[in-house]
Amino acid sequence: MKTRSCFLSWAGIVGTFFLTLSVAYSQSTYSTQISSSYSGYLDQYSLPVVGSEACVPTSTTNAFIYLQNRYASLFGTTLAGSTYAEWKSTDELLASETYYATSSLSGTSLNLIPSVVENYLTARNAISNVVLSGLFPANYWNPPTKPSFITDGQAT
Repeated sequence: MKTRSCFLSWAGIVGTFFLTLSVAYSQSTYSTQISSSYSGYLDQYSLPVVGSEACVPTSTTNAFIYLQNRYASLFGTTLAGSTYAEWKSTDELLASETYYATSSLSGTSLNLIPSVVENYLTARNAISNVVLSGLFPANYWNPPTKPSFITDGQAT
């Protein structure tokens, strides 16, 4: 399913995926209530080539900014960088063919979110093991692309 309207937010990405992170030195489970004071502030129009269709990579970047700001001792600036220019660069990378393959005509396929988040985090060597879980409406997935860790339902 491609999306043309963007109702996805960084909170949706962070809230949808409860990350259980295995770090090289210890195993810990982290959960939080989301405070906007840690969030990134990229707008989906930050990528002029993609424009309004950049909501998924931009939301993902803002989620990574939130995680690295909230858990600085765990991530440092490894997920998205520390400056606006680095955030934008991360957004561009996520929108590229390497990850989401977002285009100005078709947007981003929502069913790519879990695999892109996992692949990006692993590629950044930020964490040694990523375990995702999520809750998405059943109509977002076309079997067999739905990952086993996604539960059908409305996110709360």
